[in-house]
Amino acid sequence: MDRSKPPANLALATAAFVAGGVAILGLWAVTGNQELAIFYFRYPGAAFLILAAVAESILCHTVHRSFDPGQPMGLCWGLLSMSAACGAVGAACRHLLAYHPELTGAAAGSAVLADFGKDMAGPVAMAIRAAALLVALRVHRKLGFGRGFRLSDWAILAAVGGYAGFEFVRLPGLAASAHGPGAQWYLGWAVYPLIAILAAESVALRRSIAPLLPGLFGRCWLFQIGGICLTAFGMAMEAAISREIIVWPWDSLTWLVWYPAAACFTAVPLYHRWAVSKLVRTGIEESGSWTRSGV
Repeated sequence: MDRSKPPANLALATAAFVAGGVAILGLWAVTGNQELAIFYFRYPGAAFLILAAVAESILCHTVHRSFDPGQPMGLCWGLLSMSAACGAVGAACRHLLAYHPELTGAAAGSAVLADFGKDMAGPVAMAIRAAALLVALRVHRKLGFGRGFRLSDWAILAAVGGYAGFEFVRLPGLAASAHGPGAQWYLGWAVYPLIAILAAESVALRRSIAPLLPGLFGRCWLFQIGGICLTAFGMAMEAAISREIIVWPWDSLTWLVWYPAAACFTAVPLYHRWAVSKLVRTGIEESGSWTRSGV
């Protein structure tokens, strides 16, 4: 690996992990032995998700500290750090502590930990990420970025808006069929309108960073969009599996989506820090991104 290019190293490590997962799932399909697959995704897989979220949180925090107090983009990076921290806690509870009650001494609480982890890594982290992107979009808007949406952009926004509206319309029926749902149920439902909001923000973000491309800081935000798109794709696959549209052995491929998604989110602050170090080292300022906004 080239230590001078950490984003490329992250991509290489992620590709290697996913390739290993594909090989192991293929072996499972051929032999019918699932023990190796369970081990791979429960241990190395869980470690990957936890470490990726922890790295994202720490890196976002360091980017946040690089801004002067009161700078709005500092708030954006601070929120991204909080979102990643929630993801790290959620991944640790859901993929580690829930399967190893001896670490907590509460065997009966495994299901509770799994549900708590799912909420932290899901709706809680997604809501904070949506708030962070809203701050970024407002900053870009003030700088004059983000105007000139195309017809395809409006079509996507209409589609995600319609989907979010559909989820709200069917909420009373879903709640009635759940027979007195509690806060846990509503948090689980919230991921669907939240992913619609994040998808809409991704469309706006893609337009707002257009003046910064192909500059280093513009490319940094492409990873954020990629992570959201992969998350939406993974959720769509899970919905298809629950309706038996996707069945074995293809349903197991859903497990592989979350690793490149986690890597994309980690790459956002990683690429930003690498871009800053490269610009400082070379003395290059691209697309005005460093002097105008530092985004």
